[in-house]
Order: sequence, then structure tokens, then C-alpha cells
Amino acid sequence: MRLPLMSLWSWPLVLLLWWGSAVTAAAPPAGEDLAAAVATVASKGADDNAVHKAKRLLIAHGGGALEVVGPPLLKAVADKQQDLMVRMNAADVLGQMRPPAPAAGPALVAIATDPTDRVRASAALALGQMKYGEPPAIDALAALLAERDKELRTVAATALGCIGAPAVAGLSALLRTCDDHDRSVRFAAITAVGRLGPPAAAAAQPLLLTRLRAPDELDRAAAADALGQLGEASPEVVAALATALADPAPDVRKAAAEGLGAAGPPAAAAAPALEQAAKDPATRLIAQVALARITRSPDALAALRQIAIDDDADQAVFDGIDKLGRDGVPILIEVVRADRQSAGRAIQSLGRLGSAARPAVPVLIDLLKAGRTAGRRTRFDASLAAVAQLGPAARDAAPVLRQIAPTLDSDEAKAKVADALRAIEQSEPSTRP
Repeated sequence: MRLPLMSLWSWPLVLLLWWGSAVTAAAPPAGEDLAAAVATVASKGADDNAVHKAKRLLIAHGGGALEVVGPPLLKAVADKQQDLMVRMNAADVLGQMRPPAPAAGPALVAIATDPTDRVRASAALALGQMKYGEPPAIDALAALLAERDKELRTVAATALGCIGAPAVAGLSALLRTCDDHDRSVRFAAITAVGRLGPPAAAAAQPLLLTRLRAPDELDRAAAADALGQLGEASPEVVAALATALADPAPDVRKAAAEGLGAAGPPAAAAAPALEQAAKDPATRLIAQVALARITRSPDALAALRQIAIDDDADQAVFDGIDKLGRDGVPILIEVVRADRQSAGRAIQSLGRLGSAARPAVPVLIDLLKAGRTAGRRTRFDASLAAVAQLGPAARDAAPVLRQIAPTLDSDEAKAKVADALRAIEQSEPSTRP
């Protein structure tokens, strides 16, 4: 879904909350000095590349760096005499560190009332990144929804959505913001309401059903998405989303199909409308995934399999199959066995499914036995990552991993084999239903 264009400084903040941070945690370079990295982040006028590198290092160290990193960054954030960019960068690091510094939440709440708009926005961003759902944070973010600056309102709404169900205390303020005069703010607020999930359903559904009929297609698309995210698919909601499948705007039709799919079997009454939507090139994939999630019928699963096995299948296809949980595993196995271009994405999906993908372990073992040769390296690496994600469910792969480890010509690959063995022998895998 296309998002509205915003000013250069605020737009990256919303992107960081919405799709994850642009400063990704990377393995820290050997010999880097955490204290020096903190000094760089806290230095006024420091080179942008140096600051970016320092932030990456600090975030990568996460909780292991708290004793060194936490106090000076907290001091920089709280110091109203400090340079603006220093305060913003410090807040960004605090928001992304895992686990977060224990004192970071209260410190960021305190600066959410700072006189400078950009500092308040940075605090809101970091609170959302941390998913800090304590009452003072929710109150502070809800208060920002009443600010005159539209970008502050947008960031605050998005932060509440990132926090999710614990932010339900801010629902009333979010619902008021759904009628904001600015469309980008409305979009953020409507979408955030959906991210609060079932605790918000009863109070939010009437307003969202109204926004689903709004003149602005961005409002309608956000409302369709939010209704699906709430997780309470009443007959009225199912009927409204089924009607929205015929909306003139493709983004609205897509959001409606996604919402119906998220509802699962309670949306069975919408199956005929989804079958029609599956004939629309704009909604074909999403509608087919929705049908499979709702009906789990052989016909729906077979149609999705045909889409997945095609060489043109993109990541969105496999994101949809992920949502089927165990029912998607046979489709993924068939794609891998067919040895098509989409096999790599199918292997990655198997890993994301965790222990639900246990039936695929023999296929992954065959790929590992084929070796890390030219032309097979990508699939070998993906299979290795997948068995690590499966954890104990992939215990049958452990003997093969021990056998192939000495044959690998890369220290990095050998290290990944060791990591996979540790995951198989020690970790508890995640499971999707």
C-alpha cells in the first residue's frame, strides 16, 4: 500500500517504526571500543558515516553494552542543552537496543514533553520501537496526538500501533485522530487502531466500518486492513469487507482480501466474493491466500500451490503461504522438490514456520547432503538456516551436519553449522498453528 508523502525529517521516523529500523544490527567489528562509539554518537557535528557506524555497533551489542552505553546515552537524551541531532541519535540507539536499558522507557517518556518537536518525535519513535507499553508512555503518546504538528501526530499514532494491545488505553485518543483533517495522520491512526487487536474491537469497529465508506481511498484501505487486524470478524465486518472487494481502488480491494484472510473460517460467507476477486489480476494472489486460510479446501490449496511453483512467484506468495502455518508445509515441500527458481524462498518460509515445518526435514537434509557447491550454495545456506530455525524439530539433521562440517571450505559456513547444531540441541523452536 502506498503511503502519503511526508517531510524529509519525519518520513524516515515513520518508516523505522513501520518496517523496522534503517540502522540494522550487524555483527560488531573486532576491536571496536564501545566507549568510543558512545562518544561519537554524543559528539556535536560528528561525521554522519561515523555516527551511523557507531550506532550500528552499539545496537549490535544490545544488552551486553548496557553498562557502558546506557548512562551516557540517557544523559544525552535528557540534556536540553545538548545538540538536537545528538539527542535524536541517542534516543534512536536506546529505542533499538535489545534488551532495552531499564531506565530508557521512563527517560524517553520524560522527553516526550520536550519543547522541541523533533525531540518529542524521537522519543515517540523510540518508545514505539521498544514497545514500551507502561501507562505513562501511553499517556504521553496519546497527548502527542493533540499536537498542532501533523508529523508529531503521525509518529505518535504509529508508535501506539507498534506497542499493540498494551496501548489500548490510548484507543479513545486514536479514534478521535481517525477523523484528523490530514490524510497521513488519519492513515496512521486508523492503521494503529487495528494493531491494538481484539481488546480494541468492540469500540473500534463502528468507526472503522464508517471509514470503510470514506471518500478517500487511503482511509478505506487503512480501515479494511484495520478491521482484519482486530481479529473479531462479526458478520457485519465480513459483509463490509466482502463488499469492499469490489472497491474501485486496487489498494482497498487488496486490504479487504487480506482482512478476510486474517479472519479465517469465520469469514466463510465471503468465499464467493473472494473467488471473484481471485480472477482480478490486482487481487489474485491475496484473494487466493485468503480462500486457503478461510476454507483450507483442497481446491484452494491446489490453486495456491500452482501460483507458488511458478518461476515468477515473488516473496508476497510465500508471505501468504507462511500464514497457512502447517497447511502450507506440503506446498512448500513440493516447490522445493520441483527445484524451481522459487525454491530458495520456499526454504526460507519453512524456516520461518519453525517446528510446524518438521515434515520438511528430510527434504532439507537432502539439500544439505548435496553440498555447498557452485550453483547450490544459496540453497545449502538457506537449508542450514532453516534447520537452525526449526531447532529440536530438525534433530534428524544433526548427524548430517556433523558429517558435512569438515568438508566445508569456509570458516563462516563451518561456524553456521556449529550454530545450527547448538540451536537443534538447545533451543525451543517457535511454532505457527
